[in-house]
Amino acid sequence: MNLINFTGHKVTYCAWDGKPIHTYEPQGEVRINTIKEKVTELDTIPVFKHKTSVLKNLPPQMRGTYYIVSRLAAENMKAMGRQDMYCLGTKVELSKDNVGFKNLI
Repeated sequence: MNLINFTGHKVTYCAWDGKPIHTYEPQGEVRINTIKEKVTELDTIPVFKHKTSVLKNLPPQMRGTYYIVSRLAAENMKAMGRQDMYCLGTKVELSKDNVGFKNLI
């Protein structure tokens, strides 16, 4: 299993007691562009809807490789069928070298 950080910043995994176990340096950054579309006005105040338009720097799918990405990127990629992208706080159970990483990201 290979875990690659595509958040654009360091991610440190800590044990339950808060002790750092491993830091994942950024290897890239998945970016989301959005299109702002005006849908209505409320008392002369414009109301906009945001739609995802383009994902940039998308890494290739590789067997046994998982990516840490932003929540917005993870949600959009899951909607498009990618199951290899996770964001912080998604409670994914992974294991490595019998250490038993739980709730890694």
